[in-house]
Amino acid sequence: IRHLKKASRHMKKDARVWQNLGHAYLTSKKNKRAVRAYQRAVEIDPSAQHLFFLGYGYVKQDLPEIALGCYDQILRKNAFFYPAIAYQGVAHDKAGRYQEALAHFARALAYNPNYAPAYFHRGITYVNTKQYQESIQQFERVIELDPSESAAYYNIACCYSLMGEVEKALEWLDISVEQGFKDF
Repeated sequence: IRHLKKASRHMKKDARVWQNLGHAYLTSKKNKRAVRAYQRAVEIDPSAQHLFFLGYGYVKQDLPEIALGCYDQILRKNAFFYPAIAYQGVAHDKAGRYQEALAHFARALAYNPNYAPAYFHRGITYVNTKQYQESIQQFERVIELDPSESAAYYNIACCYSLMGEVEKALEWLDISVEQGFKDF
């Protein structure tokens, strides 16, 4: 973060530096600072990429309605930008509108049936609606597409635990650790 902050002072007009600073803040769980860095990136370059990450920053800050505004701006420019459609689903999930979230994930996956984040977040929505078998199927699809996504293994463990299947939960927990999961 220190190096990126220094770079942002010297390269005030470089949106990529501000975006990377936002990523660093998110990784450090400094969500408000991340949003400010993403806002600066959007001021410099209001591209879909920078708007997308600004929306994600708002989701992480538990401001789903504002995030939806960012994704709407992207989709007005490009109606087929499926990551924004999927993350509209994430925002709706955060707001407790699970059916709307599921509809957005389905729409994003219609554009790109191999977009792992849509399956991952659809799995989260199924957990939130206590549809654990459906959730497991989504996380298994994530693993097919990206075997290095350790959080998918962990979430399968959680689903089995919530279903009362302790042995399977422990097996998947072990696998998640083997795959590098650390964010317990």
